[in-house]
Amino acid sequence: MQLLSRPWRDHTRRFPEPAVMTAALKPATLILDCEVCIFDQHLVSRFEWLRHGQPPGVATPPIFMAFDLLSWQQPS
Repeated sequence: MQLLSRPWRDHTRRFPEPAVMTAALKPATLILDCEVCIFDQHLVSRFEWLRHGQPPGVATPPIFMAFDLLSWQQPS
């Protein structure tokens, strides 16, 4: 299972938990439209923290948020 960004960068090693979780579904192909988010103590999403590191005061670990199932193909 791979986690790819829009420019097709592989982020599987950076966020291994979602890759393991989606692999447990055992599809031949699964394409989700999703984001990884980190929230501050006011529960505001801080996208820049994903790029530049997590400062003190982070309220959540990185959270995998899937919001659209684009393709699901069962193994044949």
